Amino acid sequence: MSCASYFYFEKPIRYNRKIGAMTVFMSSSAFLFTFALAGYTGHAYKGFQSHFANKFKNAGGVLLVDADNEKNVVNAFAESAYSKNHLTYSPESDVHILILGDSMARDAYLSLYKYKSELSSEAFDVKVLEVDDECMSTFKSELIKSDGFTSCLKNQAIENIKKKIDSSTIILITAKWQETTFSQGYELAKYLSETSNARVYIFDSIMFQDITSLSTDFARSGVTPEASKKIMYDNIRFDRLATSDKLHSLVRNEHALTWVEKRGFFCDSTEKTCTLFDQGGLPLIWDGVHLTHRAYRRYAEFMLDKVGVNSL
Repeated sequence: MSCASYFYFEKPIRYNRKIGAMTVFMSSSAFLFTFALAGYTGHAYKGFQSHFANKFKNAGGVLLVDADNEKNVVNAFAESAYSKNHLTYSPESDVHILILGDSMARDAYLSLYKYKSELSSEAFDVKVLEVDDECMSTFKSELIKSDGFTSCLKNQAIENIKKKIDSSTIILITAKWQETTFSQGYELAKYLSETSNARVYIFDSIMFQDITSLSTDFARSGVTPEASKKIMYDNIRFDRLATSDKLHSLVRNEHALTWVEKRGFFCDSTEKTCTLFDQGGLPLIWDGVHLTHRAYRRYAEFMLDKVGVNSL
Protein backbone atom coordinates (compact mmCIF):
# COMPACT_ATOMS: atom_id res chain seq x y z
CA MET A 1 0.00 0.00 0.00
CA SER A 2 2.88 2.35 0.74
CA CYS A 3 4.37 1.68 -2.70
CA ALA A 4 1.02 2.20 -4.42
CA SER A 5 0.47 5.42 -2.54
CA TYR A 6 3.94 6.69 -3.45
CA PHE A 7 3.83 5.89 -7.19
CA TYR A 8 0.19 6.66 -7.92
CA PHE A 9 -0.49 9.56 -5.55
CA GLU A 10 2.52 11.22 -3.98
CA LYS A 11 4.85 11.16 -6.99
CA PRO A 12 2.31 12.43 -9.59
CA ILE A 13 1.11 15.15 -7.25
CA ARG A 14 4.61 16.38 -6.46
CA TYR A 15 6.00 16.33 -10.03
CA ASN A 16 3.02 16.66 -12.38
CA ARG A 17 1.71 20.20 -12.20
CA LYS A 18 -1.17 19.37 -14.58
CA ILE A 19 -2.96 17.44 -11.86
CA GLY A 20 -5.51 19.65 -10.18
CA ALA A 21 -6.86 19.64 -6.66
CA MET A 22 -10.16 18.02 -7.73
CA THR A 23 -8.34 15.12 -9.37
CA VAL A 24 -6.29 14.57 -6.22
CA PHE A 25 -9.40 14.72 -4.09
CA MET A 26 -11.40 12.29 -6.25
CA SER A 27 -8.52 9.83 -6.63
CA SER A 28 -7.78 9.87 -2.88
CA SER A 29 -11.46 9.45 -2.04
CA ALA A 30 -11.79 6.48 -4.40
CA PHE A 31 -8.68 4.86 -2.92
CA LEU A 32 -9.87 5.35 0.66
CA PHE A 33 -13.39 4.14 -0.16
CA THR A 34 -12.04 0.96 -1.78
CA PHE A 35 -9.76 0.28 1.17
CA ALA A 36 -12.54 0.92 3.71
CA LEU A 37 -14.96 -1.29 1.77
CA ALA A 38 -12.45 -4.13 1.70
CA GLY A 39 -11.88 -3.78 5.44
CA TYR A 40 -15.59 -3.69 6.22
CA THR A 41 -16.29 -6.70 4.01
CA GLY A 42 -13.56 -8.70 5.73
CA HIS A 43 -14.99 -7.77 9.13
CA ALA A 44 -18.60 -8.49 8.15
CA TYR A 45 -17.68 -11.92 6.81
CA LYS A 46 -15.42 -12.68 9.82
CA GLY A 47 -12.28 -12.77 7.74
CA PHE A 48 -14.06 -14.91 5.14
CA GLN A 49 -14.04 -17.72 7.66
CA SER A 50 -16.89 -19.61 5.98
CA HIS A 51 -14.92 -19.60 2.72
CA PHE A 52 -11.90 -21.17 4.40
CA ALA A 53 -14.11 -23.56 6.37
CA ASN A 54 -15.67 -24.89 3.17
CA LYS A 55 -12.30 -25.02 1.46
CA PHE A 56 -10.61 -27.07 4.17
CA LYS A 57 -13.52 -29.04 5.67
CA ASN A 58 -12.61 -32.24 3.82
CA ALA A 59 -8.90 -31.98 4.51
CA GLY A 60 -9.18 -34.27 7.52
CA GLY A 61 -7.82 -31.72 9.98
CA VAL A 62 -9.22 -29.61 12.79
CA LEU A 63 -12.02 -27.18 12.01
CA LEU A 64 -11.74 -23.41 12.00
CA VAL A 65 -12.75 -21.75 15.26
CA ASP A 66 -15.71 -19.41 14.92
CA ALA A 67 -15.16 -17.40 18.10
CA ASP A 68 -18.31 -15.29 17.73
CA ASN A 69 -20.52 -18.34 17.32
CA GLU A 70 -18.88 -20.11 20.26
CA LYS A 71 -19.42 -17.04 22.46
CA ASN A 72 -23.06 -16.78 21.39
CA VAL A 73 -23.71 -20.39 22.39
CA VAL A 74 -22.02 -19.87 25.76
CA ASN A 75 -23.86 -16.60 26.45
CA ALA A 76 -27.22 -18.14 25.61
CA PHE A 77 -26.60 -20.96 28.08
CA ALA A 78 -25.27 -18.51 30.69
CA GLU A 79 -28.58 -16.62 30.73
CA SER A 80 -30.33 -19.71 32.03
CA ALA A 81 -27.55 -20.71 34.44
CA TYR A 82 -27.21 -17.27 36.03
CA SER A 83 -30.95 -16.93 36.56
CA LYS A 84 -30.53 -19.51 39.35
CA ASN A 85 -27.33 -18.14 40.84
CA HIS A 86 -29.07 -15.69 43.21
CA LEU A 87 -30.95 -18.52 44.95
CA THR A 88 -29.74 -20.23 48.11
CA TYR A 89 -28.17 -23.68 47.95
CA SER A 90 -30.53 -26.60 47.44
CA PRO A 91 -31.47 -28.21 50.77
CA GLU A 92 -31.26 -31.58 48.99
CA SER A 93 -27.49 -31.20 48.45
CA ASP A 94 -24.91 -31.84 51.14
CA VAL A 95 -22.04 -30.40 49.09
CA HIS A 96 -22.26 -26.66 48.42
CA ILE A 97 -19.62 -25.42 45.98
CA LEU A 98 -18.90 -21.69 45.75
CA ILE A 99 -16.72 -20.54 42.85
CA LEU A 100 -14.98 -17.21 43.15
CA GLY A 101 -12.96 -15.38 40.51
CA ASP A 102 -13.02 -13.71 37.10
CA SER A 103 -14.14 -15.19 33.77
CA MET A 104 -12.38 -18.42 34.77
CA ALA A 105 -14.93 -18.69 37.58
CA ARG A 106 -17.67 -18.20 35.00
CA ASP A 107 -16.33 -21.14 32.99
CA ALA A 108 -16.17 -23.29 36.11
CA TYR A 109 -19.70 -22.37 37.20
CA LEU A 110 -21.22 -23.03 33.77
CA SER A 111 -19.40 -26.38 33.60
CA LEU A 112 -20.68 -27.58 36.97
CA TYR A 113 -24.16 -26.16 36.42
CA LYS A 114 -24.49 -27.90 33.05
CA TYR A 115 -23.16 -31.17 34.46
CA LYS A 116 -25.52 -31.06 37.43
CA SER A 117 -28.48 -30.25 35.18
CA GLU A 118 -27.74 -33.04 32.70
CA LEU A 119 -27.45 -35.63 35.48
CA SER A 120 -30.36 -34.19 37.49
CA SER A 121 -27.98 -34.73 40.40
CA GLU A 122 -28.43 -33.51 43.95
CA ALA A 123 -24.97 -34.70 44.95
CA PHE A 124 -23.83 -31.07 44.90
CA ASP A 125 -25.07 -27.55 44.28
CA VAL A 126 -23.00 -24.69 42.86
CA LYS A 127 -22.97 -20.87 43.01
CA VAL A 128 -20.56 -18.24 41.74
CA LEU A 129 -19.24 -14.85 42.84
CA GLU A 130 -17.51 -13.15 39.91
CA VAL A 131 -14.78 -11.15 41.60
CA ASP A 132 -12.06 -10.00 39.24
CA ASP A 133 -8.54 -10.83 40.41
CA GLU A 134 -7.69 -7.11 40.47
CA CYS A 135 -10.50 -6.56 42.99
CA MET A 136 -9.74 -9.42 45.37
CA SER A 137 -7.85 -7.25 47.85
CA THR A 138 -10.76 -4.79 47.98
CA PHE A 139 -13.23 -7.67 48.28
CA LYS A 140 -11.35 -9.08 51.26
CA SER A 141 -11.42 -5.66 52.97
CA GLU A 142 -15.16 -5.39 52.32
CA LEU A 143 -15.75 -8.82 53.86
CA ILE A 144 -13.78 -7.82 56.94
CA LYS A 145 -15.82 -4.63 57.20
CA SER A 146 -18.86 -6.92 57.11
CA ASP A 147 -21.56 -4.36 56.31
CA GLY A 148 -22.75 -2.20 53.46
CA PHE A 149 -22.26 -3.17 49.83
CA THR A 150 -19.37 -4.50 47.77
CA SER A 151 -17.97 -2.51 44.86
CA CYS A 152 -16.57 -5.72 43.36
CA LEU A 153 -19.94 -7.36 42.75
CA LYS A 154 -22.24 -4.65 41.41
CA ASN A 155 -23.02 -3.35 44.89
CA GLN A 156 -24.39 -6.57 46.34
CA ALA A 157 -25.00 -6.56 50.07
CA ILE A 158 -22.02 -7.85 52.04
CA GLU A 159 -24.42 -9.55 54.47
CA ASN A 160 -25.88 -11.71 51.69
CA ILE A 161 -22.45 -12.60 50.34
CA LYS A 162 -21.23 -13.67 53.76
CA LYS A 163 -24.29 -15.90 54.16
CA LYS A 164 -23.44 -17.59 50.87
CA ILE A 165 -19.83 -18.07 51.97
CA ASP A 166 -20.85 -19.40 55.39
CA SER A 167 -23.21 -21.96 53.84
CA SER A 168 -20.55 -23.25 51.41
CA THR A 169 -18.67 -26.48 52.06
CA ILE A 170 -16.16 -26.02 49.21
CA ILE A 171 -14.75 -22.77 47.81
CA LEU A 172 -12.89 -22.74 44.50
CA ILE A 173 -10.83 -19.67 43.60
CA THR A 174 -9.81 -19.38 39.97
CA ALA A 175 -8.59 -16.52 37.77
CA LYS A 176 -6.22 -15.53 34.97
CA TRP A 177 -3.52 -14.74 37.51
CA GLN A 178 -1.30 -11.76 36.73
CA GLU A 179 1.97 -10.61 38.27
CA THR A 180 0.11 -7.81 40.04
CA THR A 181 -2.77 -9.92 41.35
CA PHE A 182 -1.72 -13.45 42.29
CA SER A 183 -0.80 -12.41 45.83
CA GLN A 184 -4.28 -10.90 46.24
CA GLY A 185 -5.79 -14.28 45.40
CA TYR A 186 -3.56 -15.95 47.98
CA GLU A 187 -4.49 -13.49 50.74
CA LEU A 188 -8.20 -13.81 49.98
CA ALA A 189 -7.95 -17.61 50.02
CA LYS A 190 -6.19 -17.52 53.39
CA TYR A 191 -8.85 -15.24 54.82
CA LEU A 192 -11.69 -17.47 53.62
CA SER A 193 -10.02 -20.60 54.99
CA GLU A 194 -9.62 -18.90 58.39
CA THR A 195 -13.12 -17.44 58.62
CA SER A 196 -15.29 -20.18 57.08
CA ASN A 197 -15.76 -23.90 57.48
CA ALA A 198 -15.29 -24.53 53.78
CA ARG A 199 -12.37 -26.33 52.19
CA VAL A 200 -10.61 -23.77 49.98
CA TYR A 201 -9.01 -24.70 46.67
CA ILE A 202 -6.94 -22.44 44.39
CA PHE A 203 -6.68 -23.26 40.70
CA ASP A 204 -3.72 -22.21 38.62
CA SER A 205 -4.23 -20.61 35.21
CA ILE A 206 -3.08 -21.76 31.81
CA MET A 207 -3.36 -19.77 28.59
CA PHE A 208 -2.48 -20.46 24.97
CA GLN A 209 -1.79 -18.37 21.91
CA ASP A 210 -5.09 -17.40 20.30
CA ILE A 211 -6.61 -20.56 18.90
CA THR A 212 -8.75 -18.74 16.33
CA SER A 213 -5.79 -17.76 14.17
CA LEU A 214 -3.94 -21.00 14.85
CA SER A 215 -6.91 -23.04 13.61
CA THR A 216 -6.66 -21.36 10.20
CA ASP A 217 -3.09 -22.61 9.83
CA PHE A 218 -4.11 -26.04 11.11
CA ALA A 219 -6.99 -26.28 8.64
CA ARG A 220 -4.83 -25.14 5.73
CA SER A 221 -2.14 -27.68 6.62
CA GLY A 222 -4.56 -30.53 7.37
CA VAL A 223 -3.39 -30.83 10.98
CA THR A 224 -5.39 -33.56 12.72
CA PRO A 225 -6.72 -33.25 16.30
CA GLU A 226 -4.08 -35.76 17.39
CA ALA A 227 -1.24 -33.90 15.66
CA SER A 228 -2.42 -30.58 17.11
CA LYS A 229 -1.66 -31.77 20.65
CA LYS A 230 2.11 -31.34 20.38
CA ILE A 231 1.75 -28.06 18.49
CA MET A 232 -0.56 -26.63 21.16
CA TYR A 233 1.94 -27.56 23.88
CA ASP A 234 4.44 -25.30 22.14
CA ASN A 235 1.81 -22.55 22.09
CA ILE A 236 1.29 -22.43 25.86
CA ARG A 237 1.72 -18.97 27.36
CA PHE A 238 4.64 -19.96 29.56
CA ASP A 239 4.84 -16.42 30.97
CA ARG A 240 1.42 -17.02 32.56
CA LEU A 241 2.51 -20.39 33.89
CA ALA A 242 5.47 -18.69 35.55
CA THR A 243 3.05 -16.40 37.39
CA SER A 244 0.93 -19.36 38.48
CA ASP A 245 4.05 -21.08 39.78
CA LYS A 246 4.73 -18.07 42.00
CA LEU A 247 1.23 -18.41 43.44
CA HIS A 248 1.83 -22.11 43.95
CA SER A 249 4.98 -21.37 45.95
CA LEU A 250 2.82 -19.39 48.40
CA VAL A 251 0.01 -21.92 48.60
CA ARG A 252 2.24 -24.95 49.17
CA ASN A 253 3.27 -23.50 52.54
CA GLU A 254 -0.33 -23.00 53.64
CA HIS A 255 -1.74 -26.34 54.82
CA ALA A 256 -5.30 -25.03 54.98
CA LEU A 257 -5.30 -24.42 51.21
CA THR A 258 -5.31 -26.96 48.40
CA TRP A 259 -3.63 -26.32 45.04
CA VAL A 260 -5.19 -27.58 41.80
CA GLU A 261 -3.26 -27.52 38.52
CA LYS A 262 -5.79 -26.57 35.89
CA ARG A 263 -3.08 -27.14 33.28
CA GLY A 264 -3.61 -30.84 33.96
CA PHE A 265 -7.07 -30.57 32.43
CA PHE A 266 -5.61 -29.66 29.05
CA CYS A 267 -2.03 -30.91 29.08
CA ASP A 268 0.20 -33.88 29.78
CA SER A 269 3.53 -32.41 30.85
CA THR A 270 5.28 -35.77 30.50
CA GLU A 271 4.16 -36.28 26.92
CA LYS A 272 4.31 -32.53 26.22
CA THR A 273 0.88 -32.51 24.64
CA CYS A 274 -2.24 -30.37 25.12
CA THR A 275 -5.74 -31.34 23.97
CA LEU A 276 -7.55 -28.29 22.62
CA PHE A 277 -9.72 -30.05 20.00
CA ASP A 278 -12.07 -32.97 20.43
CA GLN A 279 -11.94 -36.04 18.19
CA GLY A 280 -14.19 -34.35 15.66
CA GLY A 281 -11.78 -31.43 15.33
CA LEU A 282 -14.00 -29.01 17.25
CA PRO A 283 -12.40 -26.60 19.75
CA LEU A 284 -12.53 -26.87 23.55
CA ILE A 285 -11.61 -23.18 23.90
CA TRP A 286 -12.64 -20.28 21.66
CA ASP A 287 -9.75 -17.84 22.22
CA GLY A 288 -6.65 -18.44 24.29
CA VAL A 289 -8.29 -19.59 27.50
CA HIS A 290 -12.13 -19.58 27.67
CA LEU A 291 -14.00 -22.86 27.36
CA THR A 292 -16.50 -23.74 24.68
CA HIS A 293 -19.70 -25.49 25.72
CA ARG A 294 -18.39 -28.87 24.53
CA ALA A 295 -15.64 -28.75 27.19
CA TYR A 296 -18.03 -28.25 30.11
CA ARG A 297 -18.75 -31.86 31.01
CA ARG A 298 -15.15 -33.00 31.05
CA TYR A 299 -14.07 -29.88 32.99
CA ALA A 300 -16.82 -30.48 35.54
CA GLU A 301 -15.62 -34.06 35.99
CA PHE A 302 -12.04 -32.79 36.34
CA MET A 303 -13.02 -30.32 39.09
CA LEU A 304 -15.22 -32.75 41.00
CA ASP A 305 -12.43 -35.31 40.98
CA LYS A 306 -9.96 -32.76 42.34
CA VAL A 307 -12.24 -31.74 45.22
CA GLY A 308 -13.27 -35.31 45.99
CA VAL A 309 -16.95 -35.09 45.09
CA ASN A 310 -18.77 -38.11 43.67
CA SER A 311 -21.47 -36.60 41.45
CA LEU A 312 -23.23 -39.87 40.57
